Amino acid sequence: MKKILLLLVIATLLMTCLWSANRVIVRYDNPSTQLFHRFLTEKADIAAYHPGMFLDIVVPQEQVTQLQNEYPSLRVIQTEEQSQANLHSQERDIPGYRSYDTMLTELQAIAAAHPNICRLYNLGETLGKQYFDAGNNQYQPYQFNIWAMKVSDNPDVEEDEPGVYYLGPHHAREPLAVEVTMEILHELVDNYGTDTEMTDRVNNMQVWFVPLVNPDGHEVVWSGLDIWWRKNIRDNNINGVFDSYYQYGYGEDGVDLNRNYGTYWGALGATDDLFSPIYHGISAFSEPETVIIKNLLDSHHFVAGISYHTYAGLVLYPTGYYVGANAPDFDALQALAQEMAATIPDYTAESEAELYPAMGGTDDYSYAEQGTFAFTIELGINEFIPPSEEMNEIVDQNMDAAFILMDRVKTLCITGIVTDSLTNQPLVATITVPGVDNQGAYRKPYQSDAQYGRYYRLLVPNYPVIKYSAYGYKTKTQENILLDFDAQTIIDCQLVPALPASLSGRVTSGTTLEAISGATVKFPGTPIGDTVTDANGYFTITNTYEGTYTIEIYKEGYDWLCVPVTLNVGDNHIEWQILLPTINVTFESPLQWITTGSWVTTTVQHVSGSHCLTDSQGDYSEVPESTIAQYPVAIDLQDTPNVSVSFMVKTDLLQNYDYVNFEASRNGTDWLTIDSYYNSSNWTPKTYNLNQFIPGNLYLRFHMVTTGYGIADGIYIDDFKVFLNSLIVPAITITQPALKLSLQQNNPNPFNPETAISYTIPMSANISLNIFNIKGQKVRTLVSEKQERGNHSIRWDGKDALGNNAASGVYFYRLDAEGQPSQTRKMLLLK
Repeated sequence: MKKILLLLVIATLLMTCLWSANRVIVRYDNPSTQLFHRFLTEKADIAAYHPGMFLDIVVPQEQVTQLQNEYPSLRVIQTEEQSQANLHSQERDIPGYRSYDTMLTELQAIAAAHPNICRLYNLGETLGKQYFDAGNNQYQPYQFNIWAMKVSDNPDVEEDEPGVYYLGPHHAREPLAVEVTMEILHELVDNYGTDTEMTDRVNNMQVWFVPLVNPDGHEVVWSGLDIWWRKNIRDNNINGVFDSYYQYGYGEDGVDLNRNYGTYWGALGATDDLFSPIYHGISAFSEPETVIIKNLLDSHHFVAGISYHTYAGLVLYPTGYYVGANAPDFDALQALAQEMAATIPDYTAESEAELYPAMGGTDDYSYAEQGTFAFTIELGINEFIPPSEEMNEIVDQNMDAAFILMDRVKTLCITGIVTDSLTNQPLVATITVPGVDNQGAYRKPYQSDAQYGRYYRLLVPNYPVIKYSAYGYKTKTQENILLDFDAQTIIDCQLVPALPASLSGRVTSGTTLEAISGATVKFPGTPIGDTVTDANGYFTITNTYEGTYTIEIYKEGYDWLCVPVTLNVGDNHIEWQILLPTINVTFESPLQWITTGSWVTTTVQHVSGSHCLTDSQGDYSEVPESTIAQYPVAIDLQDTPNVSVSFMVKTDLLQNYDYVNFEASRNGTDWLTIDSYYNSSNWTPKTYNLNQFIPGNLYLRFHMVTTGYGIADGIYIDDFKVFLNSLIVPAITITQPALKLSLQQNNPNPFNPETAISYTIPMSANISLNIFNIKGQKVRTLVSEKQERGNHSIRWDGKDALGNNAASGVYFYRLDAEGQPSQTRKMLLLK
């Protein structure tokens, strides 16, 4: 009965929104998770949520008494009148909040006062300005641009230095974020040249500030049109005017910019409902504001950054799109978040998804696409727009955390430059840390930048191995690394070009040895396009390079092979036998799975036979908030070369907030989310390779997370299959071309000051490569060691054995290999 009463209260609250403009923020102390999810699902305007401490909701003022009857401890913590007064207050000569014009004038003044370290950039126009420029005078008040200030000792140059960013409000009603961002900027530039730490930061970093991401929405709040507005001013109904219904934060226009980013853009924690404050737009990056920030994040080598919001007293770190999708860098992200939170009174650190899942956020994009350590700080504890005195206190309290983030790259960080060993030119290479990068949710591989070959890896101790790889080069592994706690650990890397190789192969059934045609062969992470096996199961990959690759082979109904393959120089041939499923569950027999809640078999839906697995037999409105269906036994992977799982799934889940995770575990206790399903879909095949769990045991389960009410059909699972033990037979067969001793002409020739000398040796041998002058005197020994069969190259820098520059003239270089006649060539050094 209590639940029904609450639903009636919430429904009345929402209906009242249609005619009430005078609103307040009310606080629920020590809220239950169920209370939070109910408000979340009913699309109430949640102002702030700090688990276990408080839940704040924006409600019509006349509803407060009704809500207090249900929750006597409920209290009002801010009114609309207080917010308006605080926004424009000059109490006791304490400066109030900045308008757009005030902010821009101040940025221009800073740039003019510090031309040697500051450069102000116009990143682009907002929607309001675009509408006005197109001839719509209704948008005259919104002629804004998005501005960014770069602070560095060479602000016009993209230097070989780490980048850090600070973003002001994405959400209109959060002007406190402008104040914090501007104050960090002032602290940095005003103390340059006098404060050693600030000077060092400016001289050795590139720091970007975007004090106001949502100028249009900010103007809606600043002008008093709607103090509760959150979105931008996208004209969703295309009527040529900005619609804010009755000034309560809802309205048919506008898009929530922090639900509009492209990585994991979707419906969890967001909505397709135009009127909602968390409407995520018609598609990812549909808004010019998010495209502008995306372009900024993509164009510079950012190591870390903060996006400021209000309010809740939280330091949040990725990931945020669904619970259980822990970031590969979880330990390092959490440690930095906790370090920042410890400097701000009453703030705590938390994973964004653990607060509540929300798709389309800034941090998920920045981290997943660029590897940036991206954080959201929810400023303040009590209100969106605190009075000026409190505002300045919050600003001051957040300074230490901002500079802790800026300094993170100085400690427990591996950095260096990756170059081509022959040309010394920078390379875009992948930098992998085993034990980190093969864990957790999706993130693009960390890569060195194109301009300098520079990379940064922010780590925690106990990861002593790092690998460097690039397509067309031999992978290099650095072991026994000791991270410096007080400085950067510098590891430069030169990658040696790989030699040509090719691959042919055949795919057959592991049970009948019949050819499998139409199987897709992939080389992930390389420019090699997908290929498909022919009628006889054969495929051919030409023009690749020696090295180890992860090759994927997949055809629906068979195992999804995902295996490392080493290609040697020359022609390689591999044959695969792909097995049909080792475990095949069609749910026709009585359910043997370990379950909590209402997971059962049903005949209402199915793909094969007459039954499938479901969570609730058609309506999960009364099930617990978290239910489990777990495969009944551990799957032994001790001697398994490959494991994959496939099943069919159909969903009808309460939009925006309920979801089901497919999870895997090594021990049955610590679960990793493999994928998440939400909203509605028809029967869809799903296949996942789970080789990351080899060797050991594998536990599998479906985990439903729900608000606990609302009517929807649920989820259905059928044709659950586990594939084990597919084979590569035989082991790689190598056909190596015949080689002979060969010394190539140096390049360039003539040269100054250095040149490359390439040669080939037919077998492993002791060799020497020496430089002689025209008198026959030895000038330099370049190589004197045992080398492996194959092609080699080395550079001569034009110096003699003592390190002195050799004179201009003719020189000879001679290759000697045991058991082979010497080879000599001539070259010319010109100065």
